[in-house]
Amino acid sequence: MKKWYVLAFFSGFFIVAPLDLFHTFYKIETYYFSGANIFNFNWPFYLPLQMGFAALFILLFWKIFRKKWLDGQIGEEKKGELSGLFLRITSVIMIIFSYLLAFYYRNCICHINIYFLFYVISLLYIVLFQKKRETAAFIIISLGGVIFEYLLLSPSFNYYSFAQKDLFGRIPMWLFSTYGWVGVYIDSISDSK
Repeated sequence: MKKWYVLAFFSGFFIVAPLDLFHTFYKIETYYFSGANIFNFNWPFYLPLQMGFAALFILLFWKIFRKKWLDGQIGEEKKGELSGLFLRITSVIMIIFSYLLAFYYRNCICHINIYFLFYVISLLYIVLFQKKRETAAFIIISLGGVIFEYLLLSPSFNYYSFAQKDLFGRIPMWLFSTYGWVGVYIDSISDSK
């Protein structure tokens, strides 16, 4: 099995799932499926697997998208190992930071402005200091992830919801930044052998 498959799965399992548990504990997010909980609040035991497979799905999508279209449009961009490792670490820190930002401003009236500012600053950093492919990853995975979550948050599924329903009555604004940095992280590991 290739290293990037394992890295993507374990990143979802060991980074995103604990952050999701943290959010569920503080009622930033609520799961309605109560049949398989491992804690006294609704957080199903299989969520680390779900997050691991979600990260794997995003990676596979990105690899196919890059190969079939993006690399032909912007060309191959070479990266050194140091910049790849630095970008991975930065991306993980920013993913964690976006979850903490959502926690810290969960009761703030101005939370949309703060989340939007974080998204804009993140995007400017990527555009100004990273390559075109990272910019594409940030924007495409950000939009794709939010659209996917919007569909999952449909009342007909009744699977989970967020306390902050900033966009379209379902989506918190902080998800844009989170998925954007997930995109940068996924792009940085997609070059791994």
